[in-house]
Amino acid sequence: MDPDSFGEQAEVSLVSLGEREIVPKAHMPQNTSKYRQWVTFDGQKVEALRDTGARVSWFVGTPFERVGINIVGPLDPKTALGNRFILVLVDHATRYPEAIPLRTVTAPVVTRALLGIFTHVGFPKEVVSDRGTNFMSSYIKSMWDECGVTYRFTTPYRPQSNGLVERFNKTLKGMISGLTDAMRRKWDVLLPCLLFAYREVPQKEVGFSPFELLYGRPVRGPLSIVKEGWEKAPK
Repeated sequence: MDPDSFGEQAEVSLVSLGEREIVPKAHMPQNTSKYRQWVTFDGQKVEALRDTGARVSWFVGTPFERVGINIVGPLDPKTALGNRFILVLVDHATRYPEAIPLRTVTAPVVTRALLGIFTHVGFPKEVVSDRGTNFMSSYIKSMWDECGVTYRFTTPYRPQSNGLVERFNKTLKGMISGLTDAMRRKWDVLLPCLLFAYREVPQKEVGFSPFELLYGRPVRGPLSIVKEGWEKAPK
């Protein structure tokens, strides 16, 4: 990540998500045992945490046990590094996203990018994707088979069957579109900042941010630091 300054990272967060997203930061729960409880229920319907307003939902027992993947792009303009695509991966348990900028989306390129993610989070048990040729190639199928990964394809013309990824894709494209022209020309350099901004915002359906669900604690990021500044400002 090479933004010009931390201030730019904070600006990206604010421009992309809007100031309204900062408000929930002042009301986030601090009981980390509840975060751990939330992400460790093993595929059961769990009762909503009443004190947080979180709604009942169905969760995979382990983070990155089941993930959805997709490709965003081609994006314009092409960046100085030649990137026009984004490989997106979203964890179904925590909503935690990963995104890798790519020049091309051939099966070998996509496979190497996925391996790069899996070296950090481990191999999933199940992967959900659309029927894009890069995901259906024998090249990538051999990786799934060798690593014991079950792969499931969405129904044609029904992208909502991979809904978590589709919703994140829509948000990510909106964040990129919300950048200034100069910043949009280097969206790949700013992509880690956009991911950070998304990961620290509570998800409406669960009441926690992806970062909290994965790590069991709030993250001190750009939005938190801006909020701290507001709280310290003279009344």
